[in-house]
Amino acid sequence: MATPTGLSATAFEALKAKLWGFMQAEIYPNEQLFAAQSKAIGEASHDWHWPPVLLELKRKAKAQGLWNLFLPVDSAAAAGIDQRVLSGGGLTNRQYAEICEIMGTSCHAEFAAMACNCASPDTGNMEVLARYGTAEQKRRWLVPLLEGRIRSCFAMTEPGVASSDATNIGISIARDEARGEALTLALALALALALTVAVAVALALTVAVALALARTLAVTLALALTLALTLALTRRAASTSSTGASGGAPD
Repeated sequence: MATPTGLSATAFEALKAKLWGFMQAEIYPNEQLFAAQSKAIGEASHDWHWPPVLLELKRKAKAQGLWNLFLPVDSAAAAGIDQRVLSGGGLTNRQYAEICEIMGTSCHAEFAAMACNCASPDTGNMEVLARYGTAEQKRRWLVPLLEGRIRSCFAMTEPGVASSDATNIGISIARDEARGEALTLALALALALALTVAVAVALALTVAVALALARTLAVTLALALTLALTLALTRRAASTSSTGASGGAPD
């Protein structure tokens, strides 16, 4: 059972064992068939649709509860959707990272992820809809995505600019200016830069403090050694003086 801290250790190990079994029984043996069917679809038409073997594997994954494993517990709660739709969701991000390591052993790398409805860019788009979508957006787009009936896309481009590299973005994004919420992308980037500089300064100060402490420790150690040496020489001088005095003058 999923909790705010994800699955229990025992339940999570059982889930991973089930996923490994699915990989060995269903994914690895069908990799070449998936590649062949995908190639045939691409050569026959420009229309996109799932290869038949993938449709069958999606049904099997859903039946085994290996479905929507990407959705973290907080996003699943924010979605407000029937758990029967979410199916196997409810892991923490750390737990899902281990699931990704297992699914990523397939070839094509997202073959297993697609079978388990955990492929990009759907996962990110579904989480955005789960957290911030309206009721209508969730009904129209999120539920079909969670059920694996449709796919989504992610696009970010501008005329004359390769905006897939976010450092090239030139457009300004503004909120409702009438309510004083204007926030341009340039300001956002400036804030990000300021934060980066602040972190760098804090790191530099930390290093400076560490060096100062090291210097203080070195000086303290040198003084301690000097004091120890002085005491040793003083004791030696006192011992020599005492020896000479005890010899005395002959009777």
